Amino acid sequence: MTYEDINLKTEGAVAIAEINRPKCLNAFRKQTFLELAGVLEQTASANSIRVLIITGTGRAFSSGKDLNEVDADHAAPDVGASNRAELEQLQEITRRMLAHPCVLFAAVNGPAVGFGAELSLNCDIRLASQSASFAFIEARRGLFPTNAAHFLLPRLIGQGRAAEMLLSGRTVSAAETGEWGFVNRVVADERLMDATLEIAHAIARNAPITVRESLRLLRESHQFTLEDVLIREMDATMRCLSLGDVAEGAQAFFEKREPRFKGEEAS
Repeated sequence: MTYEDINLKTEGAVAIAEINRPKCLNAFRKQTFLELAGVLEQTASANSIRVLIITGTGRAFSSGKDLNEVDADHAAPDVGASNRAELEQLQEITRRMLAHPCVLFAAVNGPAVGFGAELSLNCDIRLASQSASFAFIEARRGLFPTNAAHFLLPRLIGQGRAAEMLLSGRTVSAAETGEWGFVNRVVADERLMDATLEIAHAIARNAPITVRESLRLLRESHQFTLEDVLIREMDATMRCLSLGDVAEGAQAFFEKREPRFKGEEAS
């Protein structure tokens, strides 16, 4: 797929998707949503990619949906059907992200508003620059938060803080979201990508089956009882023990070198 609104590049096992509409603060138009879905599909099917970083170009992560298209859509003759189809597209992006085989990072380099905030919420790990901020502004616009915000946000920062963000629509600074645990860490603006890549490459170097199985269980653990989790941990451990990566990890330790994990290829 050819991308116009998103720059996609790779650094080894790490892919970086940059939303590239800086003149409109990386607002999402229909084309951008289609391209994001394409990026998710492309990276999910690439066995060589283990981490996907999503970030923005310029001074914003994303200002949400492009308001110019909103005005045009409201003038359409069948606006109800069009709106529902677009919402289905948005929710499908969340489904794809939460089932994605890669570890998803949000490197939030500036304001993340509306869908921009929801996009960061759908990622597994969030790093923010000091100039970043987050706002779920739908209540201030007569709209409604989507992309599993009501499911993911209270699990991340607690019911009360989630209610404050979703119901007030106020802009929350990077520093405050760091205190709340919404973002993993806040770094200087000029250090954002370096800090993100440092963690991303550390994850990408680890045993791929271990990372993938642990990621899946982290995402799904809310559905299970303690006993369910214990059983799944045991099953995943037995699977890892059946692969050659265990021997490679031990050998690399004794030889004082980085391991060369192969994942499924090692079985």
